[in-house]
Amino acid sequence: MEQSTKEAAKDLRQSKSRDEKDAARGKLVELLGEDYDARLAEYEKYLDELEERLVSMRDKLAKRRDAKEKMIELRIEVLKAEADDLGWPSRMNRSWGSGFPRKLESSKSASSPFSGSSKRLPDRSTKSSR
Repeated sequence: MEQSTKEAAKDLRQSKSRDEKDAARGKLVELLGEDYDARLAEYEKYLDELEERLVSMRDKLAKRRDAKEKMIELRIEVLKAEADDLGWPSRMNRSWGSGFPRKLESSKSASSPFSGSSKRLPDRSTKSSR
């Protein structure tokens, strides 16, 4: 479309007679009108999509308002579980073997993998031969 508009504008500039200028101007007006209408149609489509998103967002907000008490109770349960160290376990380093912390021999000899210490528990994933 833009190329056609540029050509029509060039034709208008290069027109010699009044009739040629009027014809070139008419062609340019027609092309610009089509381009303008296409842009308005795109804008209208964009606004329709925004309105759909807005309706969806308002629906979600209404659902959240309706579920307020339930969500508060669920959050309380999660916070209580976390306080009792019953939260969802985080991923563990593969070097810890099976992925589960091992029972410590002595709390002084090794630190927990959760403590952030650089000490690691002994690797018991290989069986020792006696």
